[in-house]
Amino acid sequence: MSENPCFFLEKLPEPKFHRAIPSVEEMAKIILAAGEHRPLLLVLYHTLARIDEALRLKWTDINFTEKTLTLYTRKGRSGEWKGDSLFMNRALYDTLWNLWGKREQDTWVFYNQATGSRYNRRPKLMRSICSRAGVPAYGFHAIRHYVASRLYDEKKWSMAKVSKILRHTSKQTTEIYLQVQDPEMMRVMESLEADF
Repeated sequence: MSENPCFFLEKLPEPKFHRAIPSVEEMAKIILAAGEHRPLLLVLYHTLARIDEALRLKWTDINFTEKTLTLYTRKGRSGEWKGDSLFMNRALYDTLWNLWGKREQDTWVFYNQATGSRYNRRPKLMRSICSRAGVPAYGFHAIRHYVASRLYDEKKWSMAKVSKILRHTSKQTTEIYLQVQDPEMMRVMESLEADF
């Protein structure tokens, strides 16, 4: 076949997806309701890690002396594993140090006793935590969105800094991620205020 037979077909409209992120109150309830799983949520919160990056975390990826950790991801174009080194703040350091003291083996930070290895996925965990917290069912990725938005909107860190912490290779990805509004558009709309 030399050409795509569907090329001239009209494309179906796709609704624009708006990701819901927790409010400050909802995030506090989620963290409190996490119970024994709180360390996983705190690692996600303080690293802005994707769930797979956190579950892949090994003890050899953590340097308590230098207060750094390395997260590995395959999000780049090449598809190969890439490590990103991050600084640990005090809350993250304390969380990981407590886990280190209670560890049952020396490989995986989030060890699954049932399989004798790491957790590969935790599909139902966040739903049950949200249910206990009495908030809508958010996914793990909502934590990443929440913290990034908080850093940008409330803490007033620059787009470049937030993009670097998210480990995005493109600033445009971060803009979509944060659902950033063009400040010029606010001034355009304000120019209509005196009309009526």
